[in-house]
Formats: sequence, C-alpha cells, structure tokens
Amino acid sequence: MHKQPWHFIVIKDEKTRKEIAGRQGFAAQAPVIIVAHGNAEESPNWWQNDVGIAFEHIMLAAADQGLGVCWMGSMARDAEINRHSWYPR
Repeated sequence: MHKQPWHFIVIKDEKTRKEIAGRQGFAAQAPVIIVAHGNAEESPNWWQNDVGIAFEHIMLAAADQGLGVCWMGSMARDAEINRHSWYPR
C-alpha cells in the first residue's frame, strides 16, 4: 500500500519565513515557503524518495504556472523548524 508519508506546509507569515530562511535570507523575500515533512514511521524504507518525488512535482507545477522556485535543504535545522506549532508531530 502506498501511504503517502508526507505533509507540505505553506508558510505565508513574513516573520516565520524569515526564521525559516535563516542564513539563506533571500528565501524570506518569497511570498511563500513550502516546508516538506516526511514520516519515516509510515514508510520506513521509502519516505525520503516519496517526499522528494512529491515535492519535485509541486515545483514543476509551480514553474509551469510561471512561478520561480528554489529547492533548499535544511535538515541540519530540523530541531529549529520542529519547534513551530504548525509543524506536524
């Protein structure tokens, strides 16, 4: 069974975008930041692939609509992002 072990959170709030952007401050200038969250418990062997594929499709759809996109990884900042109330538990 394909469990789709992901959540995508669209961040519009300027303060939160700045916090998430961190050292990559240019990202805070975007009107939204999409945070991807994968659930390793639901799909221990495939969640990283599944999240990456789904996120890439989001990026392709955005680009097709004429929007600029930029893939940014920040796994080293997981604890910082996890503290937000909007992040899935």
